[in-house]
Amino acid sequence: MTEKSKYDLNNSINQKDQIDNKIKYAQKILNIKNINDIKFDVDIMTELNNSNRLLGLSCEDINNDAYEKIMSHIQTNFLKVDQNAENWIREGTIKYLKESDSGVCPYCGQATLNIKELISVYKNYFSDAYTNFSDKTIEKLSENYVKIKQTLKDNQKIRLKEILIDLKAYYEFLPNDEYKTLVGELESNILNMENLISLYDSEVEKLLEIYTNKTETKKIKPYEPLECIKLEIMENTIKKIQDREKEINIIIEKINNYICKIQDGLKDNRMKEDSLELKKNIEKLELIELKDKWSDKCIEYSRLISDLDKLKEKIIKKQDALKNTMDDFLTKYFDKINHYLMIFGSKHFKIEKKISTNGNMPVISLNIKFKGQEVNEKNIKNVLSESDIRALALSIFWGKLTTKDEQVLSNTIIVLDDPITSFDKNRLLLTIDEIFTIHKICRQVIIFSHFENSLFHTSNL
Repeated sequence: MTEKSKYDLNNSINQKDQIDNKIKYAQKILNIKNINDIKFDVDIMTELNNSNRLLGLSCEDINNDAYEKIMSHIQTNFLKVDQNAENWIREGTIKYLKESDSGVCPYCGQATLNIKELISVYKNYFSDAYTNFSDKTIEKLSENYVKIKQTLKDNQKIRLKEILIDLKAYYEFLPNDEYKTLVGELESNILNMENLISLYDSEVEKLLEIYTNKTETKKIKPYEPLECIKLEIMENTIKKIQDREKEINIIIEKINNYICKIQDGLKDNRMKEDSLELKKNIEKLELIELKDKWSDKCIEYSRLISDLDKLKEKIIKKQDALKNTMDDFLTKYFDKINHYLMIFGSKHFKIEKKISTNGNMPVISLNIKFKGQEVNEKNIKNVLSESDIRALALSIFWGKLTTKDEQVLSNTIIVLDDPITSFDKNRLLLTIDEIFTIHKICRQVIIFSHFENSLFHTSNL
């Protein structure tokens, strides 16, 4: 086989293996769904900017004269001047406004004598506008806190990991290097994104701590504007997350396009047709290879097959010849048996051969007929007399003797044991004649008998 043929064969096998693998996993590939783009709703800046606006608010409806008097009163009457003093006065005033007819001071519990001017100042300071401003500001700050806390993104890491796990599971039936390279790029970007998410959550936690402290300060003095929370680090982190999000979605789009391209190729029968064509080409090339490799063996095999066919023909001919010879022998043998049956006085009996070919070798047995009717083996003793049985035995034996070659027979010694016992005179004389005839041909005849009469007749031969 030439080097080119070897190359073509290996190349065809590799191509077929690839196509067969695609066919094997075709349905699994067709079931793959597109990956959705990732989207991190990092809208925290809206809430943080709103919070900074709330922290920077002041109440314009506060009476300046009332404010100066409140401050003077606190300085004069409170041993410890701090933010709690103003809150204490505020709560007492609100309570007084609700219980104005009680006649009891809402601050110390004493009778409200000669304090109308002070109460009036308190009422001017802690007006409805002040209360509404304070309550709404604190309420909105609390709402914003919840919204900011909800922007924590740690759970987003789980979805990123799930995307990677699904994509790597497709390696089994998408083994192409291009696909693995794209998944590798995605994995690197996802790892970077996970680090950014951790950084983002850390910054949110820091901002929440600062936010909580400023909110507590605003509760005490809602009319005083507070310094804004610095957001530069958060803005920078969000920008990095958004940039990384774009990179990840670009790679996801490439992966989706790659999978769609593979799926489109699986929706027709081209692969099966290509596989069958490659299979035919491989078989053709393999035959060429085998022919080159086993050429001498094939020639030798063909010669052996030819010799085997010739031997089979010879065997069949010899088997036919043997069968014919055997048939001739058996015909003569059974003719002789029937001939001697008549000579030995059993002229109404006839022996026929019965051949069974059920096994590998034919099996020959005897059928006995009496006046043309077959005698069942079980009934032989009932049909044949003792003389007939001895005549049958002698006929079979005599048939065998007379089929021998004369030279073989001339060296044969014949031994007979009571051959004519139970014979009547006619059978006896006929048998003695046959013994007399055979003893002229064979080397010697020896006769045993329990009856003197039998020996007397044979001794006169």
